[in-house]
Amino acid sequence: MKKHVGAILLYIITVATSFFLFLPNIQKDVPYSNVGNIFMLTTLSIWYQAGPSTYHWSPVQTFPEAKKGNHYYKRLEDKRGNNYYISHPPGAFVFTFITIKLLSLPLVHATLQYIDFTLFLLLLTLIAFWLYKKFRAAENFYFLFFSLLIISLASGPVWYLFTYHLFAESWGFFFFLGWLLWLDLWENDRKKIYVILLYVFSALLAYTDWMGLCLVAVGFYYVIFSKMEKKQRLLWVGWMLTMVLVYAGVVLQYVSIAGIEKFGRALLIRFVERSGYFGADYTDMGYHVGRLETWKLFLLNFWHAAAGPLLLLILLVLMSRKKDVNKSDYREKIISIAWMSVVLYSLVLFSATATHYIYAAKWIVPLFVTIVFWVAKVRLEKKAFYIFSFFAWLVFSWGYYDFLRHKPQIDLAKQAKLNSVAEVVGVQKLDTLKFLPFYEERDIIYLSWRSKRNLVWKKDSE
Repeated sequence: MKKHVGAILLYIITVATSFFLFLPNIQKDVPYSNVGNIFMLTTLSIWYQAGPSTYHWSPVQTFPEAKKGNHYYKRLEDKRGNNYYISHPPGAFVFTFITIKLLSLPLVHATLQYIDFTLFLLLLTLIAFWLYKKFRAAENFYFLFFSLLIISLASGPVWYLFTYHLFAESWGFFFFLGWLLWLDLWENDRKKIYVILLYVFSALLAYTDWMGLCLVAVGFYYVIFSKMEKKQRLLWVGWMLTMVLVYAGVVLQYVSIAGIEKFGRALLIRFVERSGYFGADYTDMGYHVGRLETWKLFLLNFWHAAAGPLLLLILLVLMSRKKDVNKSDYREKIISIAWMSVVLYSLVLFSATATHYIYAAKWIVPLFVTIVFWVAKVRLEKKAFYIFSFFAWLVFSWGYYDFLRHKPQIDLAKQAKLNSVAEVVGVQKLDTLKFLPFYEERDIIYLSWRSKRNLVWKKDSE
């Protein structure tokens, strides 16, 4: 059997397994606890009514037929009283809207999940292509290809990200890992198509996630202080300039909403709340950097995302010998920029990384790339390949089990009660709601979406 045929068969098996594990998690209606997808559905439903250009193609969160200037959390507000979500660049909202419109898909939660999983399959396809190009000449190609392919699935936060969270983090994960793969493919085979795709992914990542700023910062360090051949330096300057220009466009897009002063203030407030460096009073949920509990959560999320693959990498190192190292095949800069960018991002947004399970998914990117490069770097005995493949499946199982432990557990009785409340709110066209004992603070987000009203909790004095 030709290697590309065998690789395709193994890829199909991996896709089929992934789809089989994904399918039971489909939810037609968005649950009250899925805040990210509620934000997405809110913006898309408003864009459907008035068109995205009415709202600067930006993530608006204010329903047009309800009271303006009334919102449970004011971020960036225009002169008409529309509130905008600017914690991320708008790419995830724009790309999802275009996908749904082009394919004439229904605007329901299940659609978001299918788009999310399709994005995951596209990433899996890109990974398979990369692995085939990298290891097709290897003696134990099938073991390597299949084992490394399933390792890309071996993280609970990654499963969660591409099942329940179609947002900047999932689109950004796709573009970030894809960007690294195109960079490595160009290093191995300097075709123009890889340069084009690298620049495209650079632009798309910048339009989706602030993560690209960390790549630019690390890239700037390497361009200035490391040795590069002329073509490499030009390529790196090119993708850095691409990202900077796109980010400038994002700033102009958001500034057009209400001016530079209001945009700067709104973004600064979100940074203060999410970074954790300004004390308990100015940090989201009080998880600041000086609190021991924050560090515990940070390390716990890292463990959820990276424990299995990290143990597998340690096993690989122990099974390899220094004299077997093939230095010419090792892409040190790519590994470094992957790790340094994720570390920098996690430190800048320390509180958010500590308190959000999905943020931990980013750790799998440098870890997966490191494992692949290490396998390409060393020569292992046949027995070591069998051990590696066995543990790869264990790590995959561990990752999926961790996802099952963290998947949203919906209280159906509460869901029904919230739906009933939202129906009353919609019929009576209420703008405020009294906070009752069975509510959580974040329930106002779901109730606003469900009733299509801009709700706030009623103060005690009202």
